[in-house]
Amino acid sequence: MKKRFYHMLLCLTLLLASCTLLAVGANAADPMRDFDFARYASDNPDILRAYGPDLCQDELYLHYLNYGAAEGRVAYSLRTGQPFVLEANAQQAYQNQLKLTSAQARLGNATLTPDRNWPEPLLTLADQVLAQVGGSTPYETLLGCYDWLIQNCSYGHNTVRMGEGGRIAEDAYSILAGRVGVCDNYSAAFAVMARMLGFDARLQNGQTHRAAGGYTGHAWCVINIHGVDYVFDPQVEDNIAAGGAIRHLRFCKTYEKVPDKYIRYADDVVQDSIMAGGDVGPAYSFGQGGSYFVAVNEARAEAGVAPLTWDTDLARAALRIAMGEDSDTVLDELERQTGKSCALYSSYGFYPAPGWGPSLESSRKSAGISIYGASMCMLYSRT
Repeated sequence: MKKRFYHMLLCLTLLLASCTLLAVGANAADPMRDFDFARYASDNPDILRAYGPDLCQDELYLHYLNYGAAEGRVAYSLRTGQPFVLEANAQQAYQNQLKLTSAQARLGNATLTPDRNWPEPLLTLADQVLAQVGGSTPYETLLGCYDWLIQNCSYGHNTVRMGEGGRIAEDAYSILAGRVGVCDNYSAAFAVMARMLGFDARLQNGQTHRAAGGYTGHAWCVINIHGVDYVFDPQVEDNIAAGGAIRHLRFCKTYEKVPDKYIRYADDVVQDSIMAGGDVGPAYSFGQGGSYFVAVNEARAEAGVAPLTWDTDLARAALRIAMGEDSDTVLDELERQTGKSCALYSSYGFYPAPGWGPSLESSRKSAGISIYGASMCMLYSRT
């Protein structure tokens, strides 16, 4: 009986040893699994202060791999509790694994259709940037454009007008010429250069998460690759870098990789039309402005007020104002051409609740509402 007990104990010991070796082998193949990221974060609070408290395990590992070890920081093994040692073959295996899902692989697999349908002054400036950043592949050039905007431009309001091409072309030209702009400018310039390289880039309007909490109106760039949208947000990346290293946290990321960072508005056909270089069609009752209009009528119904009707002329004028044209000029032109006068409400970065007072006034019969980036314009008419 005793002999049998020791035999079973020996077998159990060998089994545990085999499992341990398997675990060690697995960790060696993927060194990130053996990296004590919690201790690394605890021992280096300056990293969290610099990059924010939401760093993921793989980001801490990559910090150590690319910067920390060279700076003399010490990391530890989860297996042994001893200082972390990265075997050369394990490092290579991990890097190979990263390459399978890297931005370089995704962008290298994109179908390219170069688009140079932009005003000549904008093409000239964009070509200068493309020549400056170089790159032996479209991926390298695109990454260079992203970094160039962050390294050479700053956030602020300083419009440099080109006088042609529509709002996106104007926004892109302004920041490339003046090196100052807001999210619309950063994203427009990046989207234009991406499309010149052949990528299926467009602008996306919505909101982004603020460091202080909550959300704020925002515009960023999206590139679609084989049906999947990838986020490119050079303006937020500029905020994160704050003059330091660019970590590409908003470069070629799926929305799943940046959870809770963005709220997307419904795709706006006006935006698509402008990006395609065409005229704004009559379909702007859809998209963001149209969705808000529906919410206004729902609020009016709850208040017992007759619904507003959608006015295409007002909507067209509202879009022009939201895109930055002088409101007095637009409204004067509207009245001359259509005989319509209206009440105006516009804002930047703040959208009133659909049930706010002016929207519920029974004397108002029709409306046109447009949202462009962080700008909103609502025009109400009594007819």
